[in-house]
Amino acid sequence: MSILNNLRKAHAAIVLDQTKRALQPNNPDLGKLGGHINELAVDALTHGLGSDAWTDYMTLFASNPAELAQLADPAKTEGVAGAAWLRQMRAYIVSNAICDIGTNGKTFDKVTADVNIAEDQANEEFIKTRKVAIPDVVE
Repeated sequence: MSILNNLRKAHAAIVLDQTKRALQPNNPDLGKLGGHINELAVDALTHGLGSDAWTDYMTLFASNPAELAQLADPAKTEGVAGAAWLRQMRAYIVSNAICDIGTNGKTFDKVTADVNIAEDQANEEFIKTRKVAIPDVVE
């Protein structure tokens, strides 16, 4: 799995959740995913790179420890080919989900495939540690 694909899948899941909420406005279980991701993004921004809040947020888009390291630990990507844009993309990944509480979740806006330095296999145990479960709505 790649970080960029995870960002795109999060966007699709948020849009689907918001669409279902529009069709079923009285269903209290719908329309919350974007808000949950927004809350984690605000915490990540507020507490900053290197914080637990940053790691919690970036875990949403990493499928394994190697991908998380490139999103949450700049020291692990120093000197790695393709890492030059990573600092900027980390900022986009956080700011894209902060637009408002009803974020459209366009979590991948301005993020390119250059973010995919480490593309190891998805680790299901690692994915289970996410603070918010992002359903896989894309096959």
